Amino acid sequence: MEFKAEESQMRLDQFLAQELIAHFGEERYSRSTVQRWVKQGAVRVFAEERELPEKKVKPSLAIEAGYVVHLEIPVEEPTKLEGEYVDFTVLFEDEHLAVIIKPAGISVHPGPGESGGTTLLHGLLHRWPVIASVDSQEANRRPGIVHRLDRPTEGVMVVAKTSQMQWQLSRLFQRREVEKRYLAWLNGSPGDPEGRIEQPLRRHPTDRMRMQVHKDGRLAITEYSVLDYKISRRGRKFTKVDVNLLTGRTHQIRAHFAYLKCAIVGDELYSNSAKEFSKFGLLLLSRSLSFEHPVTKERMSFEAPIPRRFTEFEEKCTFF
Repeated sequence: MEFKAEESQMRLDQFLAQELIAHFGEERYSRSTVQRWVKQGAVRVFAEERELPEKKVKPSLAIEAGYVVHLEIPVEEPTKLEGEYVDFTVLFEDEHLAVIIKPAGISVHPGPGESGGTTLLHGLLHRWPVIASVDSQEANRRPGIVHRLDRPTEGVMVVAKTSQMQWQLSRLFQRREVEKRYLAWLNGSPGDPEGRIEQPLRRHPTDRMRMQVHKDGRLAITEYSVLDYKISRRGRKFTKVDVNLLTGRTHQIRAHFAYLKCAIVGDELYSNSAKEFSKFGLLLLSRSLSFEHPVTKERMSFEAPIPRRFTEFEEKCTFF
């Protein structure tokens, strides 16, 4: 793989991590993984067509405009995940799939290049060891996973127990044949009681943890309807919304409402007032999933109960 630097004064590891995200459209490889590759000699850097000496090619190397970076991604042995107990609720299961409630505060699967830390996938493998044999495109780190929720988000998820079901469910999501609805509390108001946010999203150029609305981003469509609102003693408005996710971009709901200047309550990435509501966490819930079972052809719908922290916020938000 070859990447040409357009700007100066960026570290080599930062530059490569950013370019890989742009290339793949998602964060497949962490910055620590890139640093390991550099140290292994998998990265070569050329300045004015002359290769820099290997001893100069370090993760901290300052990249200058015009530098060309060659990367040969090392072939690594797949990381075998071991099952670990994770407390989650099962709404439905058969021999093909399972529908569960993902808890807040836990990642769905290990990030690229990561091996430490318990994730939901570890819990799935503990509950259903058969999932380890599911053959997916990236089976070494996410067998059975066909969609994701952010770490602070809880709610309904469907997982595959077989390779065939992994493929079939993935196709349903790709064809937008799965209805995904969310419940959220917003710090502010989106304006209209109902709306459709059709704004493309891309990774933020300097803060790679966040997404931003940008004309060069990928299509992202979010529909919402206002369910209720509260006015605090200080005149602040909080809005409860039902959200229909028509596409599934990273941080889509969070980035879209931040774009409307009414970030989700408790959002540490997209809101400046998250600390004020830290006791409630991110008030975004994957409320329901509805889809046709690929084998039985039965239309199935599942709904998550409202967490106590949501109702507690609703009771206390007028004091903020």
